[in-house]
Amino acid sequence: MKEIRNVQVTGRGTFIVSLPKEWVKSNNLKPQDKIVVIEQEDSSLAIYVWKEMKKKEDKVISLNLEEYKDFDSMIRECIACYLVGYNKINLKFGKRSIEYKDKLKEVLRNRLVGIEFLEENIDSLLIQVFSMFEMYLDKAFNRLYSIVYLMLENLSYAIKEKVNLFPKISKLDDEVDRFYNLITRQINIALSNIYLMPDLGISRRSELIEYRLNGKTLERIADHIQNISDELNTTYNELDENILKILYELTEASKVILKKAIEAFFNKNKFIANETINYCYDNLDRIIDFEKSIFGYELEQTLMVSLRVILDSFKRIIEYCVDICEFAIDKSVWNA
Repeated sequence: MKEIRNVQVTGRGTFIVSLPKEWVKSNNLKPQDKIVVIEQEDSSLAIYVWKEMKKKEDKVISLNLEEYKDFDSMIRECIACYLVGYNKINLKFGKRSIEYKDKLKEVLRNRLVGIEFLEENIDSLLIQVFSMFEMYLDKAFNRLYSIVYLMLENLSYAIKEKVNLFPKISKLDDEVDRFYNLITRQINIALSNIYLMPDLGISRRSELIEYRLNGKTLERIADHIQNISDELNTTYNELDENILKILYELTEASKVILKKAIEAFFNKNKFIANETINYCYDNLDRIIDFEKSIFGYELEQTLMVSLRVILDSFKRIIEYCVDICEFAIDKSVWNA
């Protein structure tokens, strides 16, 4: 439907445009019903029926967990319902699945933000997901980044001071997953209901894609920090002091690179981004040189393999930071 309407003025400068009659009828609007007007990124206006918006926001789904073969499948299905935006998830248990109920509750608590178990019976569980739109997307992303950076700080301190913080790093990785899941949920809801974008502090749809991709990048960086931590947790006491010194320096360099990459992303600063990319390549060359030199150390085969895993994870961390910097450059061009 496309119609051209005249803008009218009433009173002391109130501008009025009448609504198309067919549109009013098809949406069953009556006098005093509310509509929502939202300005789009191209300065056009979108009109939504308020009562229909409220219906969309209340999404309910029921899952019969007897249909799933194993516990991991149950967890994946529950998380998927959370990510796509369901507000209420009603779980049904049977003879085979009921033994997993307590374990399922514990896993979901640890991996999802904003959930409560409202009602529980012997064979059912109702999960309520509360709105987190009071947290703007940039704040949720910044929180995600701060946890990843804290993982690097703990790793650096553990290597330098010979303190076993490796189990703590693993717990922080779980926290990263929780906030990444929250960001993914918020983005999916906003993509399905564009009128919610202002509630997330977002003015362009492309920003949702940027946060989605860079959120995934941070989550992958966290995974590689945990990989390094897990390897060091078993091999730390067997590594040469010179090797530990190099690993400490790589951790410190990774902290600088990640901090600068995020600064460039938030400030849309292509100069910081390009400087950081150059620093990334310098450190990648350094890792390659170190990989060639480790044959000079008398290491057992298991230590050699572990060290290669650690160095590969450092390379991945730096390469992911390059991706963030390239996004920053793209954003700076968009806003030029």
